[in-house]
Amino acid sequence: MSVFSNLTIKIDTYQRNHKIAGFSYGVYKKYSEDEVGKKVALLTYYGFLSLFPLLLLIATAVSIFTADDPQAQATATNTIARYIPAIGDQLYSHIHSINKNGFALIVALLFTLYGARGAIENFRESAKSIWHEPKKNDPFAKNILRSLIILFVGTIGLVIASIITGNVADAGNGLLFKVLSVLVNVFVLFWVFIFILKTSIDRKISIKKIRLGALISSVGLVLLQIIGGVLLAHQLKTLDTLYSVFALPLGLMFWIYLQSQVVYIAVIVSAVNSKKLWPRAIDQNNPTTADSKV
Repeated sequence: MSVFSNLTIKIDTYQRNHKIAGFSYGVYKKYSEDEVGKKVALLTYYGFLSLFPLLLLIATAVSIFTADDPQAQATATNTIARYIPAIGDQLYSHIHSINKNGFALIVALLFTLYGARGAIENFRESAKSIWHEPKKNDPFAKNILRSLIILFVGTIGLVIASIITGNVADAGNGLLFKVLSVLVNVFVLFWVFIFILKTSIDRKISIKKIRLGALISSVGLVLLQIIGGVLLAHQLKTLDTLYSVFALPLGLMFWIYLQSQVVYIAVIVSAVNSKKLWPRAIDQNNPTTADSKV
């Protein structure tokens, strides 16, 4: 037996007998087998496509509902811009509200629905594939309704999380307020993920089976919010030198890509944990029980 084969067997034996190592390799294996990288790229594309018209609609809604309250308008604008660290203010400054009866508003709405529905449909199909759920030929209207419900709940959840976090953080400068704002954000995003995953898979799943994935998703997204400023600032510095005027959209795409990665990893963690798809074999000559399930 070669040195490499012997080392492979030792590593394989170790990860099979240790939960953290075995589970982590199971997640990695699942990510690779399901070609999740391609799913992330497609979700990033649809997310990028729908973000600008979505911001346009939000800017219009804010200008309409807060027309008589400049302070409320400023607060709402800052809250929205805060969602995308480092480039949020710069991005939002290029978005101008449009006439609520204008043709541009209709076009923005159509682009938003197209991009958002594409992202949601892609995510739903990917989640079903990761969970090995059979495809259903549901009526078109039912699919549209389900996608719109996910869009509505997901958007409302993110907006509520951003607003609450901003208000809690603005209430004081102490460590307690900062920790509290993070915990509130995690709590809201946790339940948003639970709802979206359960609705996407379209079958009864106990919260207990997917709570680990929900926790990873919520904590991961909040961490991106916290360290995202540093990541995007570094990325933009490089992109600005190389791509000049394209730096902002490329930086935004990078930000959406990171979030998509976190969400899909959370879906995989949920599936691996729920279906006991670990430990997996590194040594293909000695497969595990989990290998026979995929």
